[in-house]
Amino acid sequence: MEMTSETTPTNELRNGVTLVGTSPVPLVNVNEISLPFKLYRGVLIRCPGSSAEGAANVPVNTDPIWVGIRGVTKENGMAIPPGATLMIPCDDPSAIWIVSTVANQRAAWMSI
Repeated sequence: MEMTSETTPTNELRNGVTLVGTSPVPLVNVNEISLPFKLYRGVLIRCPGSSAEGAANVPVNTDPIWVGIRGVTKENGMAIPPGATLMIPCDDPSAIWIVSTVANQRAAWMSI
């Protein structure tokens, strides 16, 4: 994907929170967000950390999430520890999958 100075129009921004457990799931839930949508620079993915980083009633992760393609595992994925963020330059959000080693973890994401 070629990086340009183009900005994302406000009306084309998309975001969500995906519940993840021990089985790989797509980052973008197609039941909540219509695919395809245009990515100008890629996807920003955050693994929520301490409650001090967000709203007090938002659950936080106790363990990392791993990011990759379909079939991602702890062994072959890119780890995002709680409180950290990863930007993936790509043009197709449906290609990104996530997994954790424990249930009830979350990945917050935003198209950029």
